[in-house]
Amino acid sequence: MAATVTAQDALTLKLFPGTLGKDHCVECDVPGKWVIDATTFKSGDPKNLFGFKMAPATTGRVGIFLVERGAFKRALIVCLPSAGTAAGVLFGISHGFGQSHTEYMKRGYTNPLSEPHLKYVADWALFNDFRWAAQLLFSRRREMAFVMPVRASDSHGELGPFLTDGALTRETLDGLAAVIGKGFVTSPFDTFSFSSGIGDILPFLAVLKGKVTVRSVISIDPNPILMASGGLPKLHFASGKTSGSDKGLEYMPYDRWAKHHLWATGKNTQFDYLHNGCLPTYCLNLGLEIA
Repeated sequence: MAATVTAQDALTLKLFPGTLGKDHCVECDVPGKWVIDATTFKSGDPKNLFGFKMAPATTGRVGIFLVERGAFKRALIVCLPSAGTAAGVLFGISHGFGQSHTEYMKRGYTNPLSEPHLKYVADWALFNDFRWAAQLLFSRRREMAFVMPVRASDSHGELGPFLTDGALTRETLDGLAAVIGKGFVTSPFDTFSFSSGIGDILPFLAVLKGKVTVRSVISIDPNPILMASGGLPKLHFASGKTSGSDKGLEYMPYDRWAKHHLWATGKNTQFDYLHNGCLPTYCLNLGLEIA
């Protein structure tokens, strides 16, 4: 059974009030944010104190979609460049939600289309907190589309057959292209994971072979530290605060962040400052800049 993708226009308008376009997305303002100045970054040098610069405000087009195959359903958060044509896809694998099961249950994450759940996830994934879609829009790969399946808790597991059948990802991409139209191009395809998402991106990559060609992989502070294997171009950013060996990873310890405006406040809470703050907030953009 092939997967189908449908636009969830009513949900999109509830979460992002505005005018819905033919691409089933709404244009949203993206405030300017600080990013790492890639020209000051020296890869492989743990003593390199990189600098920061302000990325100017921009806009993006956001929509909520649903992929279904049989009884399996997952919402998709999509952000397109405001120009209207996305030259490829950045596919996100977030941290697992089960580690904060009680908090996510309060927002109804047993229902893939729970409005409180999607509102919460979209807020940190798009333009605030981790702001992964904004990090993409601020990068040299800003013409790509941001796509992230939203984890839900049911008998399929949080990401279900995305981890066991690469055809589902292929069908999801093709389904989005059919629904969105010319504003969505499925290749090239880059992907990233954060924290415990490393445990999912490894099987995800394995089943994509022969279905989706992957250009590059970015791993943000994997917990535990595991590495995507094979010949794919890949970047692994590690805080040194998660379990496992940092060998072969881009080591981003507390001292390297000395020019960050909140550096002094993180001295006594380095795990939270790095793992839940700096790395997910800055390293996706950095990876896209230097990949």
